Amino acid sequence: MKLILYFSGAMILIGTLFSFQLWGQEIVINEFMSDNEITIQDEDGDFSDWIELYNPNDHTINLWNYGLSDNVGELGKWIFPSIDLPGHGFLLIFASGKERQDSSELHTNFKISSGGETLYLVNSAGVIIDETINKYLADDKVMARIPDGSDHWFESSNPTPGSSNETENQLLFSSVGGFFSAPFYLKITSVLGDTVFYTLDGSIPTDSSGICVDSLFMDDTYTKPNYYSEIPTSPEQRLISYHAWESPDANIDKANIVRCASFRNGMRTSEIYTHTYFVDSNIFSKYSMPVISLVTESANFFGFDKGIYVPGKMQEPNNPGVTG
Repeated sequence: MKLILYFSGAMILIGTLFSFQLWGQEIVINEFMSDNEITIQDEDGDFSDWIELYNPNDHTINLWNYGLSDNVGELGKWIFPSIDLPGHGFLLIFASGKERQDSSELHTNFKISSGGETLYLVNSAGVIIDETINKYLADDKVMARIPDGSDHWFESSNPTPGSSNETENQLLFSSVGGFFSAPFYLKITSVLGDTVFYTLDGSIPTDSSGICVDSLFMDDTYTKPNYYSEIPTSPEQRLISYHAWESPDANIDKANIVRCASFRNGMRTSEIYTHTYFVDSNIFSKYSMPVISLVTESANFFGFDKGIYVPGKMQEPNNPGVTG
């Protein structure tokens, strides 16, 4: 459609812009599962692979002659019948190999490789309008766009076939955990815009923890005072016959432990993320063996009630050497 306007003798052609605003974005593959064990059954009672489409537009799009394929050399491998996908609607297609277009369910003539492969969506002209990443998925895991229709793909344990993926938020980190030779700012972003709360002491974040407004500074923590290594892990020497705990005679190497999660209206909307950042100018030559970070709340090690590294409440005052 073309619209021509005249202003003081000047002719302006805006048909292309008008068409873009009219039709908007293309339909996308919004979610897929390649190893469906218990998530959803098809009409035959089988747990088939499945693909979900999403229409990000306000208007309905008819899928006649659109196609799905797992082979870039055969883009028309499976063709859609005449079916409407409403604006902001979802469509579930079973990738079962059963080839059905006229039943209550749509079934492709191919299955999705559980080892990972790329899926292609083409429009009625045979042009690729969307494709997925090639990803191995474990049983009942999905790859999902969050938010719906976005460019952000996430592996999720919360499949939502035929409905919105926005029931589970995801967090994006400017840097993943590991070794760093210089301090830096860590930016944490909530995909759905929920508030991100964090802790730096290994404790599980709640909506009473610190709020990550912009970024967190990851620094070399070596010069910070010892804390956990100063907690006595045995009774006093005068009470026991074996060698008792002694305070370290130097600063202990430390790491930046970041635990965070998103919350909305007091409810947690994401999993709890845990990342460890080792910052030291000599970090890449410091250790000759692999370094593993195991993170838990400090009370599990040093708490009086249940800490496994301290005598705690189970110590008997009359028998301190073998109790606790």
